[in-house]
Amino acid sequence: MGSKPGRTTLRGRRTGEFPQQRAQPAKGRPDPVARSEDLARLRARMDALNGRLLTLIEQRVAFARRIGRAKQALGLAGADPARERAMLAALLGAARGGIPRVDLERIFRAVFGASRRAVQRDGRGGRGNRR
Repeated sequence: MGSKPGRTTLRGRRTGEFPQQRAQPAKGRPDPVARSEDLARLRARMDALNGRLLTLIEQRVAFARRIGRAKQALGLAGADPARERAMLAALLGAARGGIPRVDLERIFRAVFGASRRAVQRDGRGGRGNRR
């Protein structure tokens, strides 16, 4: 065994002897590189879920607009607070408990409101992504 450059470590190895091996984390501590790779993977999955949520919300608004046009053709009122309350109650009843009820209620009320405003814009001749 020839002499290798580098200094001797506390465990008797010379530094640089095993360059292909990554330094191991301290016992009981997760590897920071693995953690950052896991974080990047988790964030990518979150981004995909956000995209799916956006698509679903856009589809819901499009259906609300279609319903609004159908109701207008039938001479019915655009907003139906009783229907919104029933939908919200059904959604809250179907929830599995992983999200606090107050948070779910806020989320769905915001989605319902966005849908209602899109229908109202249609009724005034508006279309598209206005604020």
